[in-house]
Amino acid sequence: MLRNLSRALLAFIAIAFGSIVRSQPIVDITVVPGQNNDLEVRIRPTTDFDGVCSSIVFAIRWSNASGASLGAVQQTIEQHDVLDITAVGSEQVDGPYRYQIYFGLSLIPLSDIPFVLLGGQEYTLFTVPVVNAQDVFSIVNDDWTEANNADYYISLNGVDSTGDIYGISTSTGPAIDADGTFSAWPNPAVNNATITMRAAKAGMADLRLIDASGKVVWSERTSVTTGLTTRDLDLRGVAPGAYLLRGELPDGTRTVQLIKR
Repeated sequence: MLRNLSRALLAFIAIAFGSIVRSQPIVDITVVPGQNNDLEVRIRPTTDFDGVCSSIVFAIRWSNASGASLGAVQQTIEQHDVLDITAVGSEQVDGPYRYQIYFGLSLIPLSDIPFVLLGGQEYTLFTVPVVNAQDVFSIVNDDWTEANNADYYISLNGVDSTGDIYGISTSTGPAIDADGTFSAWPNPAVNNATITMRAAKAGMADLRLIDASGKVVWSERTSVTTGLTTRDLDLRGVAPGAYLLRGELPDGTRTVQLIKR
């Protein structure tokens, strides 16, 4: 009888734990430009959540050659209660990149604040000033973050709830792709932006502006020359938000993120 009771108790615990795991949202993360030459780190759960945001770790990466640095973490009281974020050590340089690792911890159920993270909606965890220069900033998982235990990870109620890093990169200056052959300026933009393309051969290019849902909100087919080509992008009919600007050039496809104010 005792053995049967123990089995029943273990089965109940397994079912209860499985239910908790299944009810946990998955949480995505991104970094976007703020209002005053700063960055906003945002999370986005798949479903509503009012439990404990137990811990988080991630790293922001940018070009070491830019001379840019990140200032002190800035949080409201509510943001601090959701997850107390701190920078881990100083900025680190590896090859062409500079990194800053961030860590967050909380023991407070959101229901005690009270507060609810709403499914499918972004929530800003903190802002951080960009000082000395402008550059393209990304939250990344790469070889350096893996070696330094800084791959993106978030735990809710002590359960791994890590989702995706969404958005390509965030720029406080021109949006520029990795090899500098495709860019948009200014970024963020209000009414207009200039697309600059550098192609290794002449031909036709398909340009597309894609919103967060994957919808193409603007497109154009245009000719490009060998070397530098520029095109004007009229944003007056485009809603404010973050977009992917994709160019299918004769020598390959490039993508950058463009912010419309």
